[in-house]
Amino acid sequence: MNSDRNILLVISTTRESPRTIDYALRRAQELKGKLVALCVIDTALPNSIVEKLADSGFVGDKPGEEVYAEIMEEYEQRGEKKLAEIVEAARKNVIPAKGVLKKGDLIEECLKAAQEEKAAVVIVGRKKMSKLSRFIFGSPIQKIEENCRCPVEVIEEN
Repeated sequence: MNSDRNILLVISTTRESPRTIDYALRRAQELKGKLVALCVIDTALPNSIVEKLADSGFVGDKPGEEVYAEIMEEYEQRGEKKLAEIVEAARKNVIPAKGVLKKGDLIEECLKAAQEEKAAVVIVGRKKMSKLSRFIFGSPIQKIEENCRCPVEVIEEN
């Protein structure tokens, strides 16, 4: 297997990416490459959820760490399930594939994986977002595009 044809598919536990996954499978077939599906669990996300729940009084007496751990566990289970589905879909199409689950910063983990996996291309889905939102909140995908050593293909999800 030629490692210069590795396709890195980046997915998230917080959104569905059917178009991006289908596209990545097609690209892997075209390039006759290996598909590496990377699911990054953003460790900052559960903190913001816990804070919102605590502020609303929703979590009651449960300590924040306990809620954080439960959310992380839920995200891990979702991530593992999604990766297993992608690897299975790849195998059905006779595409070598593996799933990788990482915790941390999306941009950092994506750039690291692109290098470690010697990715020829990185495929990532983007949710529709207004230009103003993108300007205010920034776009992790834009940062990935700017800093990645290989081409980044962005698939617009509805």
